Amino acid sequence: MKRPDLSREELLVKMQSWCAADERCSADVRRKLRDLGATQADISYVADSLTSGRFIDDARFASLFVRSKFNNRHWGRRRIEAELKQRQIPGAVIRVALKEIDEEAYFEILVKLVKQKGGQLEDGDYAGRGKVFRYLVQKGYEPGLIGEALKWSPDETEFTNE
Repeated sequence: MKRPDLSREELLVKMQSWCAADERCSADVRRKLRDLGATQADISYVADSLTSGRFIDDARFASLFVRSKFNNRHWGRRRIEAELKQRQIPGAVIRVALKEIDEEAYFEILVKLVKQKGGQLEDGDYAGRGKVFRYLVQKGYEPGLIGEALKWSPDETEFTNE
């Protein structure tokens, strides 16, 4: 959707409206401006104006993104981190945002996902455990934690000694 007929101020107003509707990161804004046919100078001007006006804030975006993907989609840290890197969020900002995930809640969600996906896994059901393991790796959970969650005994409040 190229619209090179938009002035710098029209682009700014359009992007302010777009950013006010939903939380955006600076990479999304720059991509949208390129799609609108803005010049590099206009992209820099509009992005800087949006940042100084607090319409975009990568730290705020990362924090919201982490909470949203963990609480609603039950993504693991690795997948969330990969998605934020893809959106060109700085590593330091990502690390700070990931610290908002409570360790206890993280493991509880992981155990819940094991129960949902694995049902009643038997001790010798290695194929079933492998399926659950691959599913959880794809959701972004760490392999070591997945192993712990697979050993978790839902009937008791402790780990099994496998």
